Amino acid sequence: MSNSAWDEKITVKGAGLAEGTYDVELKDIVRENMVVLFKEGLRSIKEVSNKEYASLTAEQKAVIDSQVDEFWPARKEGDEPRIKASFVDQYRFVFTDPASGTEMKQGATFAVQNYNAAKQPIPGAGKSLTDFIVRATGIPVAAGDEFKLSDFFKPGDKYVLNIVKVKNFGQIDPTSVMKKELATPVVRGKEALSDRAKTILEFLKANYNGKPKRDIVDLYGSGQFGSYAETTSAWQEIMKNVKYTTDGKTLDFSEA
Repeated sequence: MSNSAWDEKITVKGAGLAEGTYDVELKDIVRENMVVLFKEGLRSIKEVSNKEYASLTAEQKAVIDSQVDEFWPARKEGDEPRIKASFVDQYRFVFTDPASGTEMKQGATFAVQNYNAAKQPIPGAGKSLTDFIVRATGIPVAAGDEFKLSDFFKPGDKYVLNIVKVKNFGQIDPTSVMKKELATPVVRGKEALSDRAKTILEFLKANYNGKPKRDIVDLYGSGQFGSYAETTSAWQEIMKNVKYTTDGKTLDFSEA
């Protein structure tokens, strides 16, 4: 039966890391073997996708083992249809954000071997990893080179990367990962704000400290700092670049 919901409490679930640029440290590089890739035939148990085959239950493995190969549509008339990979061996790069201790491991994965539904190798994987190494470290890698990942990467190495939203969840943009000494310096804090955002920040520090976060909506339509859209845009700048709360509930600009 329906009821009025004005005073119903709602808990906001996390959607991963906020979009933006982060200074991070490399924590680990993990090889994941026979990771299950999503296929139409697995729609009924799609929770197995992106998990290693060896970690699944016997029932889940039985469903996966019953699958047949699926194919991509031919790019042009006369082309042979391309098989869709059913499994992948991949390297996952795991970074940490020293400022918050948050572990970042979604997005920075690189295929080293693809397999069909019968778990037989499919040629073609691997170039994305070498492209990543060249882009992230500045060290050239040529066809035929043999190396260990430890030749290029060490735990604790400092990098800069971007977090982007994919299906509303934050993950690493692998094309943005770059050693800190090669990257353009990241501007954060008040210096990263537009003039409008700096003005609003000073007003908030003087008048809103200790108030509930939701009270910020009072500013949006006030016209005091421009239009509704201009004011909300400036507030988003502030949220991205300066610390505006310590407990997640009230405004606290003491460190801004």
